[in-house]
Amino acid sequence: MRPPLSVPRLWRSRLRPVLLMVAVWALLCASQPGIGAQSMPEAPASLPIPPPPPAVVPAGFTSAETARARIHVAPGSAQDADAFARDWGLLIDDGMDQLDAFLPPFRDKLDIYVYSDDVAFGGATANARWPELEPGPVLANPGIGDLAVDLQAFQRATPLEAENALRHGMAHVAIREASRGRAPRGFDEGLAAYFEQPVPAQMARHAALVQNARSNGDLLTWSDLNRPLPPEAEPAEIRAHAYAMVAYFIDRDGAGKLGEFIAALGSEPDWRA
Repeated sequence: MRPPLSVPRLWRSRLRPVLLMVAVWALLCASQPGIGAQSMPEAPASLPIPPPPPAVVPAGFTSAETARARIHVAPGSAQDADAFARDWGLLIDDGMDQLDAFLPPFRDKLDIYVYSDDVAFGGATANARWPELEPGPVLANPGIGDLAVDLQAFQRATPLEAENALRHGMAHVAIREASRGRAPRGFDEGLAAYFEQPVPAQMARHAALVQNARSNGDLLTWSDLNRPLPPEAEPAEIRAHAYAMVAYFIDRDGAGKLGEFIAALGSEPDWRA
C-alpha cells in the first residue's frame, strides 16, 4: 500500500484535477441568476442527528483496534478483524487525521462493522437513514456503528476503489458528526466525493455531466442540491454537481472555511441561516 498523503499534500494533490470543475462551476454561477441566496425558495429546517445506539458487538465477531478505529468483523468472513486492520488500519487512521484538520475533531474512535457478503451487509443496512446515491461496498451511518463494509464486494474492488469507498464513507461520518446531522445533501455528498483520491476518468465524467446539463438547460442549482429530498436527476448527475459545488468553494475559500461552515450548521435551523 502506498504511504498516505499528508494533509497539505492532500489538498494540493486535488487542486489540479479539480481546476476544470472549478472553472465550470464558476461559469455556471456567473451565468445563473437564480443561484443567488435571496432568490432561493425556503427549505424545511434540517433534523438534528440522533445519538448513535450503543455499540454492542454481536457474539462471534472478531475485533481489533487502530489509533482511530475499532473494527468488528462478522463470523464467516474471508478475513478476521486483525487482518482487516493490518490491510486498512493505517489508511483509516490517516483519513480521520486529515478530516480532523479542517472539521471539529471526531468525538471517538470510528466503529467499523465488516460483514461477510452482500446478504449480511444488506440486512445490517436495511434501515440506514442515509442511503448512498450510488451504492457501494461501504455505507456511512448504517444504524449500528459508523461504517458498514460488505467484505465480499470490498475485496472485489480495485485497491483504489476500496480506498475511495472508505474515504467517502469516513467523510460522510465526520461531516454528519460535525454538523449534528444538519449538513444538507449537496455539501454532504460533494465533500465526501471530493475527499476521495483523485481519479482522472471520474473527474472527466463529472465535468462532462455538468457541462451537458448546462447545455441541455438541466443544470442543478445549489438550492436543488441541498433540499432534503434529492432532485429529479440521475445519481451520477447529482454527485457531479455536488462535487463541482464543493470544489468551487474549496478553491475560493479553502477547506478550513468550508469546515467552519459545516460545523456552524449544528446550531442553525437551515444551511442558509
